[in-house]
Amino acid sequence: MPPIKELHYFDRSPKYPSPNGLKTASPIARIWRNEPFHRRQCRRILRSLPGCIVSRRFDRIGWGLRWVFGYYDDRWYKSLFPDVSASSISGEITPAYALLDGEDIEWMRKINPSLKIILLVRIPVDRAWSALRFYKKIGRFKKEIECVNDVLIALTEEGITRRGDYPEIIGNYLN
Repeated sequence: MPPIKELHYFDRSPKYPSPNGLKTASPIARIWRNEPFHRRQCRRILRSLPGCIVSRRFDRIGWGLRWVFGYYDDRWYKSLFPDVSASSISGEITPAYALLDGEDIEWMRKINPSLKIILLVRIPVDRAWSALRFYKKIGRFKKEIECVNDVLIALTEEGITRRGDYPEIIGNYLN
């Protein structure tokens, strides 16, 4: 597994309600635009590099530098899994991939024809409540949630409702 849990490579399109620092492929443009999500990820990776040196995890240093300074394309994405062989298992965890449409699911398969997808689903209410707490933590809501009505409005946000539409999600992947 990569050092970062959620790579968000396949949900970079603005059509998906995902926080994503990979939407700009060029490292120069990303640095110039100073995108908050990407900036947080980069800071986290760069802060981990001294510890990687001390623990002699040089593979993690290379990975981190590829992540921060790489040009985001399919070749770059594959380079994030350097130890993959025919007999190994590797992957990533990005819950936002539940929102992918057929075209982007096909893109995943094109990059890796032997792809196996594991879809984990949660009780819809638990998943929605977890998303609400996460969005609150990262400051996604413009105002303080003060009453039940505010919670109900927040729970109708597209990113939350679409992640709980399991028939649609499963149908997209089965197709």
